[in-house]
Amino acid sequence: MTGGEISARYLVVGRRAGEAGPLLLVARDRDGWSLPRIQSRAERAADVDDVAPAARATLGLEVSVLTCLFDAPARDGARRVQIYELDVHGGDVASHGEREWVGRGEAESRLRGRSEQRGAAAAWFDRADPGEPRAGREWTVPGWRDRALGWAQAQLDRAGLGAIDAVEQLRVWEWSHVLRLRTPIARLYFKARPDWGAGEPRLTAYLARLHPRAMPDLVAVEPERAWMLMRAAPGPPLMEVRDLARWTDAAAALARIQIDCVERVREIGALGCPERSLEWLAGEIDPLLDDAAAIQPPDAEALTDAQVERLRRLAPRLRAMCAELADYRVPTSIEHGDCWATNVIMSDGAPVFIDWEDASLAMPFLSARLLLRSLSFTDAVAHVPDARQRIAAAYLGPWRERGPLAGWPGERLEQAFALAQALAPLHHAVQFRRFSIPVIETSWEVRSFCPDFLRALLRALDADPPTR
Repeated sequence: MTGGEISARYLVVGRRAGEAGPLLLVARDRDGWSLPRIQSRAERAADVDDVAPAARATLGLEVSVLTCLFDAPARDGARRVQIYELDVHGGDVASHGEREWVGRGEAESRLRGRSEQRGAAAAWFDRADPGEPRAGREWTVPGWRDRALGWAQAQLDRAGLGAIDAVEQLRVWEWSHVLRLRTPIARLYFKARPDWGAGEPRLTAYLARLHPRAMPDLVAVEPERAWMLMRAAPGPPLMEVRDLARWTDAAAALARIQIDCVERVREIGALGCPERSLEWLAGEIDPLLDDAAAIQPPDAEALTDAQVERLRRLAPRLRAMCAELADYRVPTSIEHGDCWATNVIMSDGAPVFIDWEDASLAMPFLSARLLLRSLSFTDAVAHVPDARQRIAAAYLGPWRERGPLAGWPGERLEQAFALAQALAPLHHAVQFRRFSIPVIETSWEVRSFCPDFLRALLRALDADPPTR
């Protein structure tokens, strides 16, 4: 998919109140009737920053996205098709020759021949109780955004940060709902998680007390609703920073956070952060490699049959590597789970680590892998030939200087680190297979992550990391 492609995004705009019963808006196009349509960049269904502005321009409505109901990748020259259910916050559309409000029967008739749209319309009419959230995602309920913004405004009033004068919806998908807010004196982000993701606000608040400069500046959290309100960290993502010193600063800061969490594992676990040990990882290898839907998904770049067969032959070696790494006795600590350079903001010269939703208590060295792999997706520090080695050395520096590994011989520390880097893609593949794939509804691109990590694992095994 390229940035030049255009997707067809259709909108489910409904009315439920009134004597006529539930009504859906349909629009006339050159081929008959359809759901209202906007055109936009071909993006992930989760990226909805242009949906509300386009709906405003096309329909004259103030809306937000409740959920994506359908997403089909572009195939055989056809455009990508996405269908969103919207919540209307202001404005109105009168029935006329080009747009009409219709009931179920008329919607089925008007949308005949458009199977995806007809299915989305039927699903909307079938949803007898629109107040029931989908899969624990409270934001799929009409009226949710108004309640969330009311809570956010109350927190801003307490903090003296002014009244919200702009709201931009950035992301809506199975894992989160993110809004960018503006007041006359502040720029902020509001993030909501599903009810099963309430651990992230608690963990973020805990780490912010421990390392305030390296964490988001939280205005408020509401753990029972899995809500966070935070100031925007001023500065670019690390992925865009050309100064290698900032990359090494981030690596060292990550290590310091982990070292300080070693003695706090029990407290962090009590916040809802799960433990994923190397023994657990070893036990997940066979289920992962036997899960054809996870490693050879139909709508993503799947592993080849030869790659699958090779990984299955390597399973005993992978289990042995897990046991070998466990024998180093590196203490358990916080593992970020998604520490790409896009999730590190260089704010006033200091790294700020965001998006801890995939964090676990695990072998801490695993976190460095994604930071290092980020170098493959940016040319920001391509002018530094030994960038990878210097970032890795910066990460290990704090471990050499203090904490439980300070007395280790340098060679032992480096061997454990190298072995962890080889196994990290397996750790991340297992996490996606166990905890992300089961909740996918329309975000099919996420299915590519598991095979991508397993290809990285094969490359790491080919490198034959040093062992004792």
